[in-house]
Amino acid sequence: MSNFSGRLAYQGSTCLTWITSLAKGYGCRTALADTADDIRAQFKLAVEADGPTVIVVRTQPQDAKLG
Repeated sequence: MSNFSGRLAYQGSTCLTWITSLAKGYGCRTALADTADDIRAQFKLAVEADGPTVIVVRTQPQDAKLG
């Protein structure tokens, strides 16, 4: 769990870098959450923050099993 600066550049994720750059441009705090504990911690920090926060939760794409 960390701020996006540096972490995404290391992982080479263009999409998430773009999202966080846009969010930061609008004055948002950005955070990355990989686990349920990360989500809880980042959500708590977001609620306590003085401004908006964008929390990105990375997921593994998978086919929907409908029906």
